[in-house]
Amino acid sequence: MTANVTPTPAEMLAALQSPYYGMVFLGLDIQAYTAENDWAEISQGLYVALTQTQPGTNDLYTPQLPGLGQEGASQTVPMPGSWSLDWGPANGVNGTGDNSNVFYIASYRAKGNPNYADGAPYFFAVAIRGTDAKVQGAALLQQIGQDLRDFNLWSWANLLSGADRGPLNSGLSVPTPNTTNVSALSGNVAHGSLLGFVKLANSSAPLNNGQSPSQATGTPVTVMAALNQLLSQYPGTPVVVTGHSLGGCQAQLMAAYLAWQLGVGTSYDVPVIPQAFAPPTAGDQDFIDTYQALCPSGFFWYNTYDLIPYAYITMTADGRPERGLVYANQNLWKAYTWPMGSQWPAGNDISGQAGPPLPWYLSDLILTIGDLLPSVYQRPGIGLMPLNGSMPQPQAVDVFLQKLGGTWADAEPTGSDAQVAWQHFPPRYSQLMWQQYQGSLACYIVTPYQPQTQ
Repeated sequence: MTANVTPTPAEMLAALQSPYYGMVFLGLDIQAYTAENDWAEISQGLYVALTQTQPGTNDLYTPQLPGLGQEGASQTVPMPGSWSLDWGPANGVNGTGDNSNVFYIASYRAKGNPNYADGAPYFFAVAIRGTDAKVQGAALLQQIGQDLRDFNLWSWANLLSGADRGPLNSGLSVPTPNTTNVSALSGNVAHGSLLGFVKLANSSAPLNNGQSPSQATGTPVTVMAALNQLLSQYPGTPVVVTGHSLGGCQAQLMAAYLAWQLGVGTSYDVPVIPQAFAPPTAGDQDFIDTYQALCPSGFFWYNTYDLIPYAYITMTADGRPERGLVYANQNLWKAYTWPMGSQWPAGNDISGQAGPPLPWYLSDLILTIGDLLPSVYQRPGIGLMPLNGSMPQPQAVDVFLQKLGGTWADAEPTGSDAQVAWQHFPPRYSQLMWQQYQGSLACYIVTPYQPQTQ
C-alpha cells in the first residue's frame, strides 16, 4: 500500500467525505478537553496540544495528518504539513463564558504539495468540547440543563430567522451574515440543545493567524465571521464539524447552521461534513431531513454499550418502539456478563457474572421521566457508524481509571460509574473504531495534553 501524501483537492475531499479520517477528528475532540475548568490553561494548553512536542521527545501531542491510501496500516506515513489553531478556543464573548461550552477552529496546513500552496489548509475543523466533568456551579448546571431540557422542542427555522418563540426562548438569536432565507429549513430541536447552540454561535475570539491565543490581538469574532474570513482567504476549503458527547450533539446543530450559511449552493459553496462521536440525539425527523439535505456526507459514531447515545432516541426493540433510555436502563449493563479472565479484586474470578446496572441516580431518573420524554427524537439515517460494544475486563478498566486520575482513580472498576466512563469516553471509541472499521480508517492516536497544574 502506497501512501498518497500529495493529494489533489478532489482526492482530499473524497477522503473527508468517507470514514477515513474518523480517528483524526476524534483526536481533535480529545484535545478539546485540554485543561478542563481553567480558562487560562485551556486557551494556551490547546495551542500546545495541537502544535508542540512532548517534553523530552520529538513526538507531537497531535501527530501529523496521515497521507491517503493507508487504510488498516498501524504505522502511517504522514502528509507533510502541520496543525494550526486558527481561531479560539472560544468560551462565551471573548473568553468571558463559564466554560460550559468551548470550541475552536483548527486546520492542517500543506507543505511541499504541488496541488496546494504552502501554508494552505486541506480543511478547516470546528471542534466542540463535550461535557466538562470538572466544572462546578453555574457551568455544571448549564451543561446538565442542555442535556436534560428535552421535554420541549423548538423550531429550528424560527431560531435562525430570529422569530419570537414565546417566554422560554424570547430574544434568542444567532448571527446570520450570509443568508436569512429559512424557507428550506424545517424541524424542531431539543430546548436544551438549542440553548447550548445559541451560546456557541454567539461566542467570540480573535483569529490567531498562526500565533498562540495569548498573542492574538485582533477583534474578537464569532465562528461564522471567522469562517467567512478564512474562506475568503482560502476559497472552497471543506469544513468539518466534530464533537464528542455533548459536543457531538452540538456538532449536528453547528454543521446544519454552517452548511446553511456556507455550504454547497451558497456564495461560499463549501462542503460541510459533520463527524459526531457518542452524541445524544438533537431533534426530530424533520430536523434530521434538513440536516441531511445540508450535510449529506456526515458521520454519527456510537457505541452500542454507551448510555449517552440512547438519549433521547425512540428505537425499535423486540419489534416495538421503545424509548432509548428505558431500553438502556433494562439492558446496560446488567443484561451482560463479565468476559472470561475477569478478575476483581486480584485473584477473584468474576467471569460470567452479571455486569452492573446503570448508576442508581440515573436509573431512578429514567424510571421517573423515561416515559414522559417526547417520542419524536431521531438519529440521522445516513452516516451511522455503530460500534458493537462489549463488557471489558475489570483489570483494563482499572488501568483506564488510573490514567484518568483524580477521583476516577479511586472508582470501583466493576461499578456502574466506571462503566459509564469506560463505554463513553474517547479511548474506548478509538479502540472500537480501530477494531471494527480499520479497513476504512487511517490509524491515528493523539497524546492528551494536560498542564502540570491539572
